[in-house]
Amino acid sequence: MAATKQAEATKTGDYRAGNKAYDQILAAVQWLTANQAIDALQPLLQAEDGGIRLWAATVLLPYGTAQAEETLTALASSTSIHGFTAATMLSEWRAGRLLPMA
Repeated sequence: MAATKQAEATKTGDYRAGNKAYDQILAAVQWLTANQAIDALQPLLQAEDGGIRLWAATVLLPYGTAQAEETLTALASSTSIHGFTAATMLSEWRAGRLLPMA
């Protein structure tokens, strides 16, 4: 899954792999949005992988999904790269600077 690959690339500093995975994530989000299927990401908020939860929550946040903010808040409490990223996403969202990906 692209979200897992992107999260792993972030951990290891492999920006090329991370950018490639991000492009795949963006294409998937654009497809889901175009097909009015963005809610298909909702179950991923419960995924075991933190990277998957992070991406699903980040994408769902602008769609008014309370569970997305809860997921990011829970992730933000960790000391992992996911925690830092989740805290940043929440900060940007609350400041009104986070726009929908698609």
